[in-house]
Amino acid sequence: MLPMQDSGRAVCRPAAVCAVVQANAWGVSRQQLCRCPGRQRCPLHWDNEDGHSVTHGSSQYKAPALAPCAEGQPAMTDELVTYLDPGTPMEHHEQLHCRCSAGRRLLQTDSQWQELPDGELIRAEHSCVQMPVCRPGQHCKFITRTPQSSLVQVNCACAGRLSCPSATDSQVLRVPIGSGFLVSVLCR
Repeated sequence: MLPMQDSGRAVCRPAAVCAVVQANAWGVSRQQLCRCPGRQRCPLHWDNEDGHSVTHGSSQYKAPALAPCAEGQPAMTDELVTYLDPGTPMEHHEQLHCRCSAGRRLLQTDSQWQELPDGELIRAEHSCVQMPVCRPGQHCKFITRTPQSSLVQVNCACAGRLSCPSATDSQVLRVPIGSGFLVSVLCR
């Protein structure tokens, strides 16, 4: 059992995910899972560079503070426990160990299955891998914007001293979709 703080929310275990921020068709969803110990904070906004986030697809996993990952170090461990008794709910545990540096992205690098006396455990490790370098003319980033939200998907890393800006009106392709638009950004 996790210790409780004044808010009634459980205090996070060491390396536990304190919140998940997810960009989806309904905007940005936020779910705080536990309360960080002491004065540590658990940001509930989408930000790749806040030092608290590991991004995987359209989800960001948050932790009180994360150091950059060393080469080959797993950034995240994901465990799913299922039980033979259908009345016992599954357990899902995520641990963040470090964060991916700029130009790197999260990729599942290992998975293991283990039989338990009363069920089974599936464990997956995710590590930071080098993002592919953009080819000439390839869009480095796609931004989907609607009146309610925006979703950013980084496609590749810009070569040399080029960068892939988020706020730009030049060197972009803007395509209307529904009540919003898709912006494709080129390296510059």
